[in-house]
Amino acid sequence: MPKSISLARHLLSSSGIGSCWKKNFYRYSMPIQTRWMDNDQYGHVNNVVYYSYFDTVVNHFLQNKIPSSAYPKSVIGVVAETSCQYKTEISFPMLLECGVSACYVGNTSVVYLIGIFPEGSDTAAAAGYFVHVYVDPETRKPKKLPTDMVTVLNDFVNGADALSSVEKGTQAPESEQVD
Repeated sequence: MPKSISLARHLLSSSGIGSCWKKNFYRYSMPIQTRWMDNDQYGHVNNVVYYSYFDTVVNHFLQNKIPSSAYPKSVIGVVAETSCQYKTEISFPMLLECGVSACYVGNTSVVYLIGIFPEGSDTAAAAGYFVHVYVDPETRKPKKLPTDMVTVLNDFVNGADALSSVEKGTQAPESEQVD
């Protein structure tokens, strides 16, 4: 498993101060209003809708924080992997705050951590990761991220300090494990 995915999973397993389950972990956020159609037959937001929220907040971040000059048409981001862990239910009509931080910026990929917070809560109802691999639009082969884009993305990195424990193969202490 790539270190970047191990890092994301490690960060999701930690519930201590500074974890991705806390609102202050995220470097960028936006509100999202749940919709009636988001609810399933059980009266809560269906699991597939969380991935729509992930996609929305990541792309909102990219459109608002990456200058068009740093995001050339010579690369496009395609989703290679996603994961979501759920702690509490959300449902219509709730206002959510969706946060995003990059936890890893590589040569051709970026791993984002995303938290979904009910209005007024500092603890995420759900959190997960979203991997973008940047590719040539014609060949769909991985392509190096433009330097200007990497510079901006690095300003939004959080959790990279946990990489040393991932590299050593250690886990978060049991007291910091998510229930």
